[in-house]
Amino acid sequence: MSSLQHRYHSLAASIHSLQEISFPVLNHRHAYGTLNTPHCTDPRTTHSFNSMGFQDWFAQKSRKWAALRQKPAMRLFIWSTWIPVAICFLDHAYFLGHISGNSMTPALNPDSNLGKRDIVLLQKFLIKQPGYLKVGDVVLLRNPMDPDKFLCKRILGVGGDEIVTRHPYPQKTCFVPFNHVWVEGDNIHSFDSNNFGPVSLGLMHGKCPKVLWPFNRFGAIPDGGREARKEKLGYVDDVVEG
Repeated sequence: MSSLQHRYHSLAASIHSLQEISFPVLNHRHAYGTLNTPHCTDPRTTHSFNSMGFQDWFAQKSRKWAALRQKPAMRLFIWSTWIPVAICFLDHAYFLGHISGNSMTPALNPDSNLGKRDIVLLQKFLIKQPGYLKVGDVVLLRNPMDPDKFLCKRILGVGGDEIVTRHPYPQKTCFVPFNHVWVEGDNIHSFDSNNFGPVSLGLMHGKCPKVLWPFNRFGAIPDGGREARKEKLGYVDDVVEG
């Protein structure tokens, strides 16, 4: 019986010793902040987020950052960080373009005789990928005979098509090589592939999916243009000029 009592007293002493153990991180209330947990009154068994002072630290930094953002120099710096993003977006994604001339009338610039010009959205990504551009797409391309200038035309043939040409093209038909397109203006009086032949995809500068201005014609560019007059690796001879 004395042996059992001895073991009982030893176990009680061990439990009492464990209760006396303190953890330095949790007891340094003056260094790291006051413990604040409503469900426990013993700070040695509590570890709230604010016990390390993080909430106070974040609040202080937030106030400093809010004050710093009000300074003109900092606001200018923040805005300037968006300049590379905007440049990248305009170079590789979308940009706006003015359409001049009447070669795409009536789909574009129907009021060109009044000096009005359409503004279109131009897509730049994927346009040089083989097979992406389709017959009927309206594109902006570099003039093959003057690369410093741009032309807006409609695609009437893609790689592998046999096109029946119009005046002044020297041959009656033209085979469009792969990675090339045949472009023409919707207006019969147009400077296009009938003057300079098929155009390499490398000269494509943008695809025109939508009219942005004027607002009364906002939306997708209308279908239209002259008859494509093409066959896949074939020949067509029943052509009516118009």
